[in-house]
Amino acid sequence: MVHLPINVNKSAVNVKIDEIIKITNNYQDLILKHEGMTLEQWEKNPGNLLRPESPNIAAGVLSDNGEIPAGVRLEKALSELVALMKQTKGYEETASALPAIIGLRQEKDEDPAWTFSGTNIIIPLSWVLIYLDGLEANLLMIKASQSGM
Repeated sequence: MVHLPINVNKSAVNVKIDEIIKITNNYQDLILKHEGMTLEQWEKNPGNLLRPESPNIAAGVLSDNGEIPAGVRLEKALSELVALMKQTKGYEETASALPAIIGLRQEKDEDPAWTFSGTNIIIPLSWVLIYLDGLEANLLMIKASQSGM
């Protein structure tokens, strides 16, 4: 993981981004602990993941830890971030692009593209972890790009 400079801007958007990053880190930690790895081991050598193509692991781990449906906290927080950005001056364009960047569908009848539940429960374990890494990187870039606000 790349560490960006600390942003002292405590806007509501940055606070929400920090909340989402905590959720992604928690999800990764739970999933990796289940697989006998630490986040540091994953970051150093993702090839050491024992069952990278196994489906349902992430959903099962998150569900076993109170996320029913699996990933619901992340889905809710991402939807809240998009809504908050739409209402915050300077974030309107980013809010419009964010759902496509993070794979969040806004239709009520569909699961988000990244979801660990519903129709996409068969996502391989490695893809879930890679998605969470990418999501965190994207959110940190948004936060860094908006630091002057």
